[in-house]
Amino acid sequence: MKTILINICDSNMARNFLRTGALKELKSHKNIKIVALVPEMKLESYKKEFASDNIIVDILPKKSASFFELFSVFIARNSIPTHTVRQIQKNGLDGTRMKWHRYILALFFWLLGHIYFWRFLVAKISYLFFNGSLFSEVFKKYKPDLIFSPTIFAVNDLRFLKSARNNSVLSVGMIKSWDNLTSKDPLLLKPDWLIVHNEIVKEEALKLGHYPENKIFISGIPQFDVYSDPNFVEPKESFFKKMGLDSKKKLISFFAVGSYLAFHEREMIELLAKIVNSNKLKFPAQFLVRLHPAFTSDEDKLKSISNVVVDRPGKFIASTTAALRDGWEFYLEDTRHLASTLKWSDVVINFGSTTLIESAIYDTPVILTSFDAIKEKDYWFSAQRLTKREHKIPIVKSGGVKVAYNENDLISQINDYLDNPTLDKEGRARLVKEQCYKNDGKAGERIGKFLISLL
Repeated sequence: MKTILINICDSNMARNFLRTGALKELKSHKNIKIVALVPEMKLESYKKEFASDNIIVDILPKKSASFFELFSVFIARNSIPTHTVRQIQKNGLDGTRMKWHRYILALFFWLLGHIYFWRFLVAKISYLFFNGSLFSEVFKKYKPDLIFSPTIFAVNDLRFLKSARNNSVLSVGMIKSWDNLTSKDPLLLKPDWLIVHNEIVKEEALKLGHYPENKIFISGIPQFDVYSDPNFVEPKESFFKKMGLDSKKKLISFFAVGSYLAFHEREMIELLAKIVNSNKLKFPAQFLVRLHPAFTSDEDKLKSISNVVVDRPGKFIASTTAALRDGWEFYLEDTRHLASTLKWSDVVINFGSTTLIESAIYDTPVILTSFDAIKEKDYWFSAQRLTKREHKIPIVKSGGVKVAYNENDLISQINDYLDNPTLDKEGRARLVKEQCYKNDGKAGERIGKFLISLL
């Protein structure tokens, strides 16, 4: 029997891997044992959900990161030569996230990061500082033939990869999301094989990470597989009734990214509520605000806005003392609720989350806002900066979204889409093809089969 060892560090990894066709494919092979290492606070919940004859759920070893581990990650992330990283550096220069001396260091490393030899040197030296022995007992206990890390940029992920290398175990890593390589994942410790979602991310791995092309596998986006089932969404009538919506009115939905990223998100929501509640739209409409499950968006203040339905998705399974980002889970019914929101919205609006892609999958018109509802003179804290992030550029170029640069744009674009929902239909199809690789519902299955093929 062959053994695959998997580290599940957060809720997204449970959603993106364990609750997709990838685990189903692996589980169907009785000669393969899967060991999933999960956070201790979620051990019992994950055991109940996933443990079976050939699936073992155990505690993910964890230890506070050392100064040298943290500093290595700090150097490597700030050495990614992208505009996105510059935004992250500047956003932190407010006295609460990044002190001035850290900012100067970060900027220095970013300038050096434009030289490939510097990034190569950082990776070579940083390897020495990660605690590869943290997983020693786990490797002795389970004797894995292959390790799979569904995300590879956190300190514990890097320790996991180093342990595999130290124990001569084949390693496979996956790029967690569309923005990782341009914002936070410098491919510091390269796995033997790399799984990416699409050709765009593959090109980033080649250009920014200098990863060997013949060791990259393109899978598609596994957490989007369920969207290929036309019967997955709830019927419109029951969805509207559950959400307290009026089926006779158009539905305008705003997908929040969190106030940590969109600094004036609440003001944008207030502006949209004013637009929807006024006579500026050609059709009677209602307004739904869907919050990000892992980030705060000033919910208490949002409740004071009239005629707005506020939706907080996901479920907590950890203690209430756990951080919001760590304590939530996204189950199949939560994904169905998301899909239904996307499907039955007449227009989706946001500052730029993956719902840009998901809206396009359901051929729902989507508007990307690139302005602030209140005047923001500093570009580095404005909504405009978000559309300049490298992972958003292909979205805009696809022609599958409209970009609103001011309030008049926004009103005009909403009305255009309410008048004619087929506008930009070809662009949305292009966007899905570019971002999803193959929107056939089999990305998870491809990942599972790929891992099996390596065994």
